[in-house]
Parts: sequence; C-alpha cells; structure tokens
Amino acid sequence: MSTVERPVAASKKGRRSLLAGVAALALLGGMSLGVHQAGATVVTKVEICKGGPVSGSASFSVNGSTTPVVIPVGSCRGVLVPPGVNTIRELPDNSGLTKLGNIMINPTTAGTGSVATRTATVTVPVGGNVAVRFVNQPNGSVLKVCKVAGSGVPVGQSFTFTENAGGQTVGPFAVAAGTAPGQSCGYATDYQVGTKVSIAEVATPGIAATSIVVSGTGASQSNTNLNAGTVTATVGSGITEVDYTNSVVVNQPPGYIEICKNAGDPFVAPGPWMFTLSQGNWSTTQSVLAGQCTGDVAVNPGQVNVSETFAAPDYVSSIASIPSGDLLGSNLANGSATFAVASGVATTAVFTNDVQTGYVKVCKTLAPGSDALTGMPFNFNVSDAAGSQVITVIASAPGQTACSPDYSALPIGSVATVTEQSVPNVALTGVSVTPASADAGSTNTTAAVRVGPSVNAANFTNTALGWVEVCKNAADASTAGQTFNFTVNGGSSFPVTAGQCSQPIQVPAGTASIAEAANANYYLANVTTVSVTDPAGSRLLTGPTTNPATVLVPFGGVGNETIATFTNAVVQGAFKICTQQTSPDANLVGKSFPYSYTYSVNGVVSSGSVNLTVALGQATCSGVIATLPVVNANGTPVNVSVTSQVPTALSVDIAGILYQGSGAVTSAPPLPAMFPATVSFNLGAGMNVTTWTNGATH
Repeated sequence: MSTVERPVAASKKGRRSLLAGVAALALLGGMSLGVHQAGATVVTKVEICKGGPVSGSASFSVNGSTTPVVIPVGSCRGVLVPPGVNTIRELPDNSGLTKLGNIMINPTTAGTGSVATRTATVTVPVGGNVAVRFVNQPNGSVLKVCKVAGSGVPVGQSFTFTENAGGQTVGPFAVAAGTAPGQSCGYATDYQVGTKVSIAEVATPGIAATSIVVSGTGASQSNTNLNAGTVTATVGSGITEVDYTNSVVVNQPPGYIEICKNAGDPFVAPGPWMFTLSQGNWSTTQSVLAGQCTGDVAVNPGQVNVSETFAAPDYVSSIASIPSGDLLGSNLANGSATFAVASGVATTAVFTNDVQTGYVKVCKTLAPGSDALTGMPFNFNVSDAAGSQVITVIASAPGQTACSPDYSALPIGSVATVTEQSVPNVALTGVSVTPASADAGSTNTTAAVRVGPSVNAANFTNTALGWVEVCKNAADASTAGQTFNFTVNGGSSFPVTAGQCSQPIQVPAGTASIAEAANANYYLANVTTVSVTDPAGSRLLTGPTTNPATVLVPFGGVGNETIATFTNAVVQGAFKICTQQTSPDANLVGKSFPYSYTYSVNGVVSSGSVNLTVALGQATCSGVIATLPVVNANGTPVNVSVTSQVPTALSVDIAGILYQGSGAVTSAPPLPAMFPATVSFNLGAGMNVTTWTNGATH
C-alpha cells in the first residue's frame, strides 16, 4: 500500500515549541545554587525545562532522588545541585501517549543527553547554571484514510473526506480510489493513542459505501453508517487505517427526508421558513410554517445537507433527527446540518428556532426638593411583546435612582412602551431611555424602549407639587380696588385686585418666589403668609417688605396651600408755596403776596390760602400745606392748583413760576403774567413746591 504522508498542525506546533525552547535556553544564565564562597552565598543549579507538542506535565529524577520534580509542559524549574557532575532523568510516561524526542543542553559543552535512557549528564561549575530541555512527541500513532474502487467505480475517481477529533477538524481532503489490495490512501494524521476520530465521506450521487473497515494494532471502530459514509475510529499504536469501499448503486430505491420547523418560544414568527436541501450537484428549496413539516422529499441514499435561511434576532437553538442516529453533524451558528438517508427509509429533520431576547427595567428618580415622595410607590403601565402588565417602583430619596425589572424576556429589536400612572400633586418632569441608542421615539410622557441584548432602562423623573395663592390687601382708600400684577417662580403674569385673591397655583414643593410688579403710585407695606391648616404659623422665608417674597410650599393638595397676602398703600405727596422778588431793585421786600390753592381727593374738594411776604435775598415759603395720596381711588392723579392773587403792591407782575417735585405740571400761564395767575400740577411722591418770582414793572 502506498501512503502519502502529510505534516499536521501538532507537528508544526512541536517544531515551533522546539525552536522557542532553544531560544529560551539561549537566554538562561547566571542562575546559582547555594554554596558559601569567600563569605558570600553562591548558587549552583540546573534549570530543567519541559517542551513539545503535547500537554500535561512530566516527572524528573535529579541525581537518583526518589522525590520527583514535576514540571508542566511549556515550563522550567530551577533545581539546586552540587558543583560537578549531575544526572537528570525524565521518568517514563505511564500513559504511553508520549515519547521523549530530544534533549537539549545549554551550554552544549556542559554535557550530553541520551534519548534511549531518557537521561542528561551535565557538569555544573561552582556558582554556575546549566539548562536542560526535554522535548516530548506524541507516541507515534497516525491515522490514514484509504479508498477502494468497488463495483462500477473507476480507479482514480476522487472522493472527499473530513476528520474530526475533540472539535478539531482535518480536511476536507481528497483520496483517489485504488484497487484492492493496493488501495490508495490519503494523508496520515498524527493522533495520540486512544483518540476517537470521526471520519465522514462526502456523498457522491449514485455511489454508496459498501464497506468501512478500521484496522491497526489496538485500533477499533464504532458508529459505522454505510448510508451516511461515516465511522468512528479509535486510534491504536502505530498506524490506524480506515478503508472505505464504494460501489455504484444500481436501481437502488430513493430515501426520503422531511423538514419540520419547531418554534422554541412564542416570539418565533409563523413563517414560512425557507430551507435548502443539497446532495452533490442537486439542490432544492422547501418552505414550511412554524409547527409544521414539509412532505417527504425523495433523495439519493446517503448524506443530505440541509440549511435554514434566518436572520437576527432569530437563531437556530437545536437540530435533531428522527431516528436520532441520522443526524451526522450540525452547525447551529449558520443553521445547517448533515443527515444520513437510507434507501426506502424516511428521515425527519427537526430545526428548532428561538428569538434572541433582552430585558427592560423601569427606573424612578426624584427631583431635588421632592423628599416628601421618598418611599412612595409609583405604578407604570408596560406594553411589550409579552403583553401588558403593571410594574411598581418604590421611589428612593432625591439624588438616588430606584429600578424594577420587567422579568419577561423580550425579542431583541421589539419595542416596549412605558407610561406612568398619574399621582395627585406629583409632576412627571423627565422621560428618557438608557442607553440613548435604545430610544425608539419617547415623548415627554411615554418611554419607548427598543429591546437590546443588555437590560435597557426607561427612566422617569418626578417632582413633588404644592399650591400657593396670592391675595391683595389695601392699606388705604386710594389703594382699595386697585389691580396689581404678580408672577410665581418667574412664570406668566397674573392680576390680583385689592380685596381679592388669585386662584390656587400649583408649583414644585419646597419654596416658591412670588414677585409683585412695580407700581410708582403704591408701595409694599407688608407681606404675610398663612395656611388654613396652620393659621397661626408663618411660611414667609424673607422679610415682611421683601419683594420678591420667598415662601415655604409643602407637598400636598389645595387644602394645605400657602396663602401669601401682599398689603399695599398709596404713595403720599405734600406741597407748599414759595415767593421771592426778581432782584433787590424790585424793592418788594416786605410786600405781601396772597396765594390760594385747591385740590380734590376721591371727590372731596379742599381749598385754602396763604400770604407770603417777600424777604431780602431769599424766598419765603409756607409750611407744608397738605400731605395727600398721589392718586385717587379710581387711579387718577390728584391735581393741585395754586393761584397767585392780586397783591396790594402796584406795578408788579409775575416774572417766573418754578415747579419742583416728582409730579407733572398740567397748566401754567405764559410769562410774564398778570395777577391772578394759576398753575396746576399732578401731585408727585414726596414734596411738591411752586416758587413764584415777582418783579416791579416800573
């Protein structure tokens, strides 16, 4: 028999390990064994290394010691030895799976090694170091596949095989058919003794395996399936040979295969699901609904490949056959399998699909100042692929987040919608999804979560609410009935008339800022707060005349609202009259000038008069004639009229009239003016003064 030998991955790995070992030996040096020399401790040692394309560990005896030194493959261990000649021996591998292949010594001049006796003899100088590496190989077992041309099969026809041992696949490789007993054999593969190797022949239409024989010292065979062209060979010592004999099938009845589709979870779509059946150059496509099977599909006896078309989030979770032995191999990742079909017999292929799933959780965060909501349960309506349910989250303190999961596994890519059930006096102030990439179109009231492979979160933020009410008091008749504008927390302006109150206004619990718009005719006399539930208490946090006012707002309904009362009073103004001469040349010192005045406040008219005597070098002024509100109750200005009456002095006129104050002159005569002359002005806040300047006309 002719054998074409091929190097295998293990042998290549062995050569790489060998080279690495040589390199490692070259790097070793300067390690020592403890002896005392010249007052210093000097170390003399042997470095024992274990290498080779094998696994496990090996035991060594140093200088005949009965205590073995155990070294894992790929490792080294330093052993203290006396200076001089030392012997290191690798103990036999009792499993028989490995054999010693080589002994390397560094430096090479330090000694020699004998593979036959498994021993290295080295001379180690005082304080020196010698490295010894023992390299093992698999114990000389190989497997080869051979092909015999049976009836109708031409010599030299190529057939394809694969080998699989422990999840490692060799091939596919081709073997040409030969004539017995000089059959043609394929590549030889190294295996450890006792390895179970599954060999499969790729089906050739019209040709079937009529014999499969495993031979060799200590070799055995099992799971032989001529229809499928498969066998399991247990590798013996030396050469294990697997001989396939194939013949042309003459008028052999077909076999049959049906495809059944099983939905592993309720999220698997009904389909139809598509399957491709292939055998040599022949293929066909079949469709089947979940929970159903195709009819029997006629095929040539032998191996049939079946592959399913699917896409994430669906995946093939299992592939089975009825009978169970007809499944030769499967690849769940790509949804394919190979089945053995016998002549005149039906094989059922069962593909089970599931959907990749993820989870959703609902999280609750409280806004700052919402401590009153700590420990409160919040309910959420969740609608997803699993149906509808209610999830409850117990709120943690502000600054912390509490979450509750939806324990239903949901298909990846599906969308779960979450809405919060309303709670009195609690505002929903934030809705988000984590991670943001999972947001499927959330709104300010609903979280839409696209399910991913991790746990995605619907986040809801709430704020505790309370109520405030603004009332207006008038401190005087001019303020009564007036309307004043307010804002709460910088919101929209709203009016409140003196003697009335606003509607209750809902605001975040904690504190609220109430601001009264400025009005030049009125001033804030007082701010007070009261609660119906605590009439004696105050919720005012700022001064009694501070504007804006800050008030305390507890969590709760209108029944516990904070009432803030702003009391305003009208601004007051006063007036007086002054007189003076134009210059000393006027010679009016000591002359008396009469003045009359009149004003009306809230419909009540008042009048009076004063006489002022001109003084030398300065004006003469009356006292404060009256202190009045600057506006009437109807909001109109209070107007004051002052008239300079005809004086007793002759040949005098009015040279100037000066108004001083924050009011406004509404009428005045053109100057110079003759007596009597009248000036009218709207009273301004504070003092209002009219100064009349008189002059002689001759």
